[in-house]
Amino acid sequence: PDYPVGGTLKNLAQGETITLTLINGGVEQTMSLSGNGGFRFPTPVHGQTSVRVTKQPSSNRRCGVVNNASLWGTTAASINELEVDCGPYPTLALNAPKLLHGGLDPSVPDDLPLVLASPRVVPVFFSDSPNASASVELLQALVSSRIWKILGEHGVGAAKIEAPVRLPMPALPEISTDGIGRWIAERAPQWARVDANTLFILYYPPETRIDGEGDPSCNRTMHATSGATRLDDGPAVVYSIIPGCAPSAEVQRALMESAMNPFTQGGLLDRNTDLWRLSLKQNYLDIFSMCEYRSATFSDMPGYLLRSVWSNKAAEQGRNPCVGEPEEIYGAMPVLPEKVKGRLGDNDGIVLAPGETRTLDVKVYSSAVEMGSFSIWVSPLGLLDARPGDTSADAPRFELDRDRAKDGDTVRLTITAPALPIKGSFGFQLNARQIGYGEGWMSEWRVPMTHVGVVANSATP
Repeated sequence: PDYPVGGTLKNLAQGETITLTLINGGVEQTMSLSGNGGFRFPTPVHGQTSVRVTKQPSSNRRCGVVNNASLWGTTAASINELEVDCGPYPTLALNAPKLLHGGLDPSVPDDLPLVLASPRVVPVFFSDSPNASASVELLQALVSSRIWKILGEHGVGAAKIEAPVRLPMPALPEISTDGIGRWIAERAPQWARVDANTLFILYYPPETRIDGEGDPSCNRTMHATSGATRLDDGPAVVYSIIPGCAPSAEVQRALMESAMNPFTQGGLLDRNTDLWRLSLKQNYLDIFSMCEYRSATFSDMPGYLLRSVWSNKAAEQGRNPCVGEPEEIYGAMPVLPEKVKGRLGDNDGIVLAPGETRTLDVKVYSSAVEMGSFSIWVSPLGLLDARPGDTSADAPRFELDRDRAKDGDTVRLTITAPALPIKGSFGFQLNARQIGYGEGWMSEWRVPMTHVGVVANSATP
């Protein structure tokens, strides 16, 4: 039988409005609520059902369906006890490092710009470059989007897309990324005015081979390539090469990285640099690698599949630093009592004698009030800062007293050092994950960053 679904809304601020969406058998019902009190969806339903807050209030508050799980697969005659609570958005201790742009790299000459402060983007098309109009539209959409404004945290301002340059000749059938920079730098002054803010975007056809690997660029990696070249008698030229069928996410990455790090391969972190690089498996970190190159969609760029972008500001506010992903975040942060002095520098961690066992508190948090408990686990990162020829001892043992927790819980992490002395130190990370269910699908929300630490002992040289 069909049953009505309703409940109570509380703690919504005066003048605010939220939207609830009920999902049942692939059919959705939505309703807007602008005041606290009882509510009921107009059409009764049956079978697997879920209710979500799909439009949040504009103030610094967060609404969630606290007991949403009571609807999953229900056979009740009616559900009238849903509770939608709009409490203050929590301030979470993310313990996230700050991403610093590559302008801090001392190898960058003093007379070169740290970033492109007011980028002038010049699209360049060969006679056989495909989809020129659509390519320019994507560039316009990117520099007008809210994700472009994140670059303002690093000194990159508003960008302008200049008139496209249309070359009369076709592209070469094969190019080298080592040699293309000089070719561009020699010709760029003929295409447009070159100054400290100019960025050239070259679009190649799918048939062009890159670096002589014998496969058309689109069949190989579809990766865009960015670089900068400075001729002895001319200005520095910043450029990106776009393969003919590169997805929109690759164009986004090339454009934003070139504006933020025009003369470096990536940025730095203000602390825990080596552990984060090891955890993310990246030698250089940037606004995309910090979010592990995860896909994202943005409301102001419909129809484009892009990548989420790291925001220092969002992390400082306790929000998901990976903008473009769900705002719900989950974390499990160890309370690390000591500074471990290793060859890679100081890191938060714990110092144990060989064979010693100690137990630490792990603070669990979430901004998703409607999801209840979620999974947590610990992952060893391996031996850090060992000298060549060092043989690693057995890894420390890590054990949590439980694998599920909810916001505000404290979980206990027991660490046992190996019996043999550690040469160097061992890294570890804590992870959190929530599985969300809907009609016929399942999505996974991951913690947007890893909380990392090291284990060392008094025998560390």
